[in-house]
Amino acid sequence: MSKCGTHGSSKSGSGRGTYIWVGNSDLQCPGQCAWPFHQPIYGPQTPPLIAPNGDVGVDGMVINLATLLANTVTNPFNSGYFQGPPTAPLEAVSACTGKFGSGFVPGLSWSGPGR
Repeated sequence: MSKCGTHGSSKSGSGRGTYIWVGNSDLQCPGQCAWPFHQPIYGPQTPPLIAPNGDVGVDGMVINLATLLANTVTNPFNSGYFQGPPTAPLEAVSACTGKFGSGFVPGLSWSGPGR
């Protein structure tokens, strides 16, 4: 299981349900779970973005939650939208990294004024 978060599904007598779990980005691998608001643990060592709410951990958790919500909606039972083989699916958010909502501007962590 990822320290950043995960999603999945379970069966019960009344049907199937989905779940999302999000870890604390400030305490659990901030270089991986709080990116782009924390220095990454690997890859290009560019300066991190300023967290919109001023809290690197919480803003990292918001990104992880948005990622997991999008993946749960598009692939709730591992038979929905994904690319690649079912044994190693590339889900919607991984295929379109970091793009949430209208007014998305590359390099900005939130919509600018007037958006």
